Amino acid sequence: AEVREVEALFLDAIDAADRTIYIENQYLTVTAVAKRLARRLRQNPKLELLIVAPHAHESWVESHTMRNGRIRFLKLLRRRNKDRIRVVYPEVDGGDRKTQTMIHSKVMVVDDRLLRVGSANINNRSMGADTECDLVVEAKNQIERDAIVAVRNRLLGEHCGVSAEQVAENFANQLAGALRVAASDVKTQVEFNPARVTLWRQMGYTQHQL
Repeated sequence: AEVREVEALFLDAIDAADRTIYIENQYLTVTAVAKRLARRLRQNPKLELLIVAPHAHESWVESHTMRNGRIRFLKLLRRRNKDRIRVVYPEVDGGDRKTQTMIHSKVMVVDDRLLRVGSANINNRSMGADTECDLVVEAKNQIERDAIVAVRNRLLGEHCGVSAEQVAENFANQLAGALRVAASDVKTQVEFNPARVTLWRQMGYTQHQL
C-alpha cells in the first residue's frame, strides 16, 4: 500500500500553525500543500508565511518540469493572502555582480513548536514516489521552544548576513519584521546599515524568470 507520511506531516503541521510558518525548500509544486497553506491563512488572520526558495532552478530539466508547478503554487497562495506571505530568495550583492544563493535545504518551522529537517522536497515525487527521511522535533517545554526559534533565527541570519540576535530584534513576532533586516555586501559582517544593500529580494515570478 502507498505510504504518504511525508505529505500527511506537511498538511498536519500547517493545520497546527498559529503565528508563523517558515519554509526552506528547493521545489514548490504540490497543489495540496499550497491549498492547505491558503486555507490556514484564511482561517487564522494572525498567521504569517515566509518561504525561502531558489531564484531559479539550475538545470534545463528542472526549470521546465518545475516552472509551471511553482507558478501554480504561488498563485494559489497569493490569491487572497498577499499581505501575510513572503516568498524570497537570498542574494549577495558584491558590487560588480549579484549572486543568488542556491537553496537546496528542506526545512520547516511552525511557530516555536515544530522543527522539521530532512530530504523531502515540496514536489509530487517526494509526496508519493521517492523514499524520504525527515527528522521532526516537537517542543514540549520552553527550553525546547527557545531552541527551535534559535534555529530559525540562525537560518534567517545566515541568509541575511547578520547574527541570529539581530534577526530576533527585528522579528517582533512578525516575519515581515525579520525581513526588514538589511546587511552589508560582506555576508559575514555583523554590523549592517539598512540604507546600503538588502540581501533579500521579494520574488517576482514571471514565466521568463522561472
